[in-house]
Amino acid sequence: MPPHVEIQCVDVTTHARETPPNVVEMSAETLLKILENSIRWQQYCDVRSISASGTNSNLGNLFAETSKLMNSEVRSEHGK
Repeated sequence: MPPHVEIQCVDVTTHARETPPNVVEMSAETLLKILENSIRWQQYCDVRSISASGTNSNLGNLFAETSKLMNSEVRSEHGK
């Protein structure tokens, strides 16, 4: 288990002790960097700062949308 948090985002009826498919792992620092600049998803995967395995583990598009929402919130808080 990572030192910060573990999240299961799918509905499953059984639990196995081995690592399930479609797992994404990264440090908290990498997560914050991805939220600031989502276009770096593949770069972080290439240097193994992000470990993403399985057919549904590429979250690059999800982080891109999250970044857009976060940036729009910041702009609205600053009256821009």
